[in-house]
Amino acid sequence: MCPDAAVKLFVTASPEARAERRLRELRESGATAIYRDVLQDMMERDARDSERRVAPLAAAPDAVTIDTTRLDADQVFELASGLIARALAAHGH
Repeated sequence: MCPDAAVKLFVTASPEARAERRLRELRESGATAIYRDVLQDMMERDARDSERRVAPLAAAPDAVTIDTTRLDADQVFELASGLIARALAAHGH
């Protein structure tokens, strides 16, 4: 999204973890949802996004990948903040 960014992060998680998170969001908003259906939808969307010809979903070659499967939001923030701080310090910012 920002090809000239000083630090590039690619944030991902397993389809199962993302489906569980989405299911929680749906249920918190009052919707009834079934995990199996949410997971199937997530996997189909991933396939479409990664296989499209224009701007396929993929990490930039110089991006750091953060797998959030086993991390909560605070842990992801701390990890990303640390990576950004170290990268900026290394570049003299």
